[in-house]
Amino acid sequence: GFASDAVYSGPATLLDRNSGQSYSATADAAGVVTFNGVLQGSYNLTVSQTLGNAEFREMAPELAGDLKSDIMLSGNLLQINLFSDADAAETREVNLVWTVKSDIVFSKIYGNGTKTTSGSTFINDRYWEFFNNSNETVYLDGLCFGYIEGNTMTGAVTNPFYEQYKDALFASAVIRFPGSGTEHPLAPGESVVVAQNAQNYITEERPLSVDLTGADFEAHYPDSDMSTDNPDVPNMEVAYKAIAGARVFGTTNGSYIMFRASAAEIEQMDKVTSPDGGSIAYLRVPNEMIMDAVQQ
Repeated sequence: GFASDAVYSGPATLLDRNSGQSYSATADAAGVVTFNGVLQGSYNLTVSQTLGNAEFREMAPELAGDLKSDIMLSGNLLQINLFSDADAAETREVNLVWTVKSDIVFSKIYGNGTKTTSGSTFINDRYWEFFNNSNETVYLDGLCFGYIEGNTMTGAVTNPFYEQYKDALFASAVIRFPGSGTEHPLAPGESVVVAQNAQNYITEERPLSVDLTGADFEAHYPDSDMSTDNPDVPNMEVAYKAIAGARVFGTTNGSYIMFRASAAEIEQMDKVTSPDGGSIAYLRVPNEMIMDAVQQ
């Protein structure tokens, strides 16, 4: 956990739930935030602070481990009623959570398919959009994303690895942006689209589908009879396949993770079979490597 002398030192905002009036203040050396001149009302409190990797390691050495990214500390309290002097004088504690701060995030996942005119579902028009959430140019080269093992298709989401491995997620397949390091820049506020296959799927039977011929990259599987290569669109690198005969990348209602790793690093990462049994070996991706994650 956090060191015993660790304190929050960032900003906080108090927002009136009815009027939208906000008050801002910064924590003092003891981690206490004091708001002055606040009118009576019902409020929400939010706190958020970015910490550099070295600063976070000093604050929480056990949590930081080998983490190389900056992190975000955040927390909130909802419906704080301030209608009396006693309400105003009360000290309230905010539980903070930390997350790895990512420059690149998933901004769109299109994976549940399109209804055809006959009422069936067409699922080959999957695509994923990546967004530069920072104020600097970042490079996609070497960025990996994959879909993870675990049942997300029912109300009771299950992860067979969870009880034994709370420090990692396990990928069924991983693809990686090509490049040697600086070949594929992404400007601040810009995004790129990765298509399962960069084809035009709009037909008379599928008028609601999408034209993916303008995608920036495609997740082509060269050894698959279901994967059609568009020579005008760069291919992603196939970094890992737990099931050698998998015919396409992606899954309906799946969960995805994003991380950076070279081919050599993926080769050295643990491959683990499910505690539920079976011979399929999934790629173990430590939590500290994960930049973003989405569950559909």
